[in-house]
This record gives sequence, C-alpha cells and structure tokens, in this order.
Amino acid sequence: MNVVPLSGGWDSAFCLVRAIRAAGRENVLAVFVDYGQPYRAQERIAALSIASALRVKLVCRRVPPIESQNGVFKDRNKTILEIAAREGASRIWFGCRNPFALLDRFGDSNRRFAAGISRELGVPISTPCLWLSKAVIRWAVQRGGVPASLVYSTEEA
Repeated sequence: MNVVPLSGGWDSAFCLVRAIRAAGRENVLAVFVDYGQPYRAQERIAALSIASALRVKLVCRRVPPIESQNGVFKDRNKTILEIAAREGASRIWFGCRNPFALLDRFGDSNRRFAAGISRELGVPISTPCLWLSKAVIRWAVQRGGVPASLVYSTEEA
C-alpha cells in the first residue's frame, strides 16, 4: 500500500496526487496525524476534504502531544512516518521540500532525513516535492483535482 501522510497542506496534497497517479487510487491510503498541533482542526478538515475530493481512504491517528519550541515540533515527521509505516506501507510519499539538511530549520524535513528514516523503517520513501517551487506544487494539486479552497496552509494562515 502506498501511504501518504496528509496534513491538508499543499505539499502533502501534491504527494497524494502523485501517489494516485503512480499506483492507482485503490492502492493509496492517506493518514492524518493529530500530534497536538494548534491548527489540527483546520488541518483535519482539509485532509478529509482533499481525500474525499480524490476519492481516497483517509485514516486519522492521534498520538500524545509532541513537544514544541518556537513552533518547531520535536521529531514530528519521524513520528508521522513511523505511523505511516505501521499502516502497512510498501512506499511512503513524504512532502518534504528541502533538499539540503543544512538549510532545514526543522531538521526532519529534508532529503537526508528522508533517506535515513527510510532505511530505519525499511520502507521506500518518495519525496516528489524536492526541487519544486510552491507555485508548481499548487498548480499540480489543482490540476490533479483538488480545488485551492480545500487546502489549509499554515504558511498562508
């Protein structure tokens, strides 16, 4: 099963569109994770709306709140990707956009992190957002069948 952690934002919506195109919607599962983020209600609504628009099953998982310091949630993506792997993933589609670990202020949203966690989990991780501009991602998501009004972006909120 191709598993897409779906936050309801542009990058994860792009991963969902790409996973459907690559594997067929019947082989794709979206996962929303509530880790105590302050905007979880908006993200959950967006994730449900996007999954519905693309006719993909969405499961919602809750974990104990993840520690946050200055808006950075410690090991957030590691936790989310571990949950995705437990959903029976044969491949995970991860919406990280930073090709360089050195420039990643979060530490867990870059190509090096994705490669390391892929080895740790024993599951291939696709990162189709790398090297793409937000404008290209937005265009592709909308062209893939997701109206902009369904997407919730913390960058735009």
